[in-house]
Amino acid sequence: MEKDGLNYLDIFKKSLALSWERKLLWIFGFFIFLGTASQSLSVNWKESESLKASLADFMDRSVFSGPAMLTMLIVAMLTLWLLKAVGQAAIIRSIGKPKATDKNEFRQLFFAGKIYSWRILGIDLLFNLLVVIVFLTLSLPVIFLIFAKAYALSALVGLFAVMIFIPVSVLAYFIKRFSYIYLVVPDMNMRDSMENAYLIFKNHLLKSLLFSILLFATGILLSVGFLAAIFIMGTPLLFAGLAMSLIFSKIGTYILMAVGLSILSLAFILSQSMIEAFKQISWVIFFQEIGSPRVKKETIFEKAPLADGLPRPEKA
Repeated sequence: MEKDGLNYLDIFKKSLALSWERKLLWIFGFFIFLGTASQSLSVNWKESESLKASLADFMDRSVFSGPAMLTMLIVAMLTLWLLKAVGQAAIIRSIGKPKATDKNEFRQLFFAGKIYSWRILGIDLLFNLLVVIVFLTLSLPVIFLIFAKAYALSALVGLFAVMIFIPVSVLAYFIKRFSYIYLVVPDMNMRDSMENAYLIFKNHLLKSLLFSILLFATGILLSVGFLAAIFIMGTPLLFAGLAMSLIFSKIGTYILMAVGLSILSLAFILSQSMIEAFKQISWVIFFQEIGSPRVKKETIFEKAPLADGLPRPEKA
């Protein structure tokens, strides 16, 4: 798996080895998992009428008022997104600056991640807002043409809108990814990190696209592998539950089911936390490979390359 002078398989091997060696980073991977899950839930809530109805019913039955529940929900979402940013910054700090932090000290990594979390969250919100604005701007002409019953023209305009929206979304995704690392490792401000992120993506466009596709596929393979292992682990519990239902009362069966579900849930959370840590580690190592090839492999991005007084990505 070697393209354009980069050994992608080697990057993934290193990332897996580091994620297994530094199991402390799974905690920060868990933060990322929670934040990602909450973001997915918020998107699904916007699109799902059943979720909206369930939430409305829950708010009606709750002892809290509707506005109070909504405020609590927003605070919870923001807290989870902030935790995700802390997790990302902590992992980047641990891998990108191995000499600056004790790799086995959770408190040190947490507070180091907390320092950069607001800037990461700010970049995240900025680009998410940008993508939403672009989407709405491109959608308005299509909606207008549909109401005007110009269906053929609306389809053509919609096709052009998609052709514009996809590159914008891809550009926003990669600038965010690289900006996180520039924020933490060279300790840049938001503006400089975004400028350098754009430069490194522009100079390594094909490598970045290929890496993200391979990382996505690797994440799916790991998830499928862990789910298969969880299923195999849960099969004996299923048969034990059936045996308990025949021998003992339903209470014993319920207890066994509760224990089994707890074990399987814990295994699932651990696997997803490890995968999220692996993904973030992979991004840092990939960034080190394309951004600072002169840096020794064992000191991953300890020093960023300088150009015009700022760390700048080298041209491919």
